Amino acid sequence: MGDYRNTKEELLQKVTLTEIRGIPLQKEPYKGWFPIRPFPNCICVTEPCPCDKLEDIIIWLPTGTKQEGTGKRHGDAEILSYQVDKDLKILVEPLVPITVGRLQDMQDLTNNDQGKVTTMYKKSGKSSGKPSVGGLLIGAFELGWAIGTKIDEETDLSDKIADWLDDLF
Repeated sequence: MGDYRNTKEELLQKVTLTEIRGIPLQKEPYKGWFPIRPFPNCICVTEPCPCDKLEDIIIWLPTGTKQEGTGKRHGDAEILSYQVDKDLKILVEPLVPITVGRLQDMQDLTNNDQGKVTTMYKKSGKSSGKPSVGGLLIGAFELGWAIGTKIDEETDLSDKIADWLDDLF
């Protein structure tokens, strides 16, 4: 006959804990966190495999997360099992592939190169006849910049804020 308290504890853990399988990416934690590359516990039967999407992220777990070996390996690395509470806050770092051209476009936005931004906005809708989401965002950015510049010219607000910050600190 099983013990009520032990059985209850096991059942509660099954309800509140979940398993994340992954490969640790470094031995020493960084500021109380350590990164793992998640490794799905599934077998793919379709193409593209939904399990592959996990390869594009890095998960940061808090130091002290319970871990144990699975006895399985991926290349030279052992796949570990991490038992975590379902309400635990973790950090997820997506690895986003981006073209160098798109990166340059983003830099142009942050540098406020007005000519390039306007050209990008005009080009973004030519293929479909409708503005793309990126084109709309660029247009909204330009509009906000123009409004902010006009308000600053009329009120000299940026200088007042800078003076206030100087006085404050």
